[in-house]
Amino acid sequence: MTLIRSVPYHATQRNVMLPLDLLAKHGVSQEDVIRGKDMQAIKDVIYDIASAANQHLEKARSLNSCMPKKCFLCVSKRCYL
Repeated sequence: MTLIRSVPYHATQRNVMLPLDLLAKHGVSQEDVIRGKDMQAIKDVIYDIASAANQHLEKARSLNSCMPKKCFLCVSKRCYL
């Protein structure tokens, strides 16, 4: 989540922290991110990142019966960042 929130800040610093394979998949260059061009394509990249993160979280939650109790609190609560 921090990666997603920090995209505008990093763009002002001329840093692009988004995966290059996703940028290429959506036809977005690093310069497009820095200049804020083609916002819909950038939103699509961010959506893909968020979707993958959600899939990982759901998988972790589905494995809660296999986890030790002290790990359970990390994935059982729905944290909104």
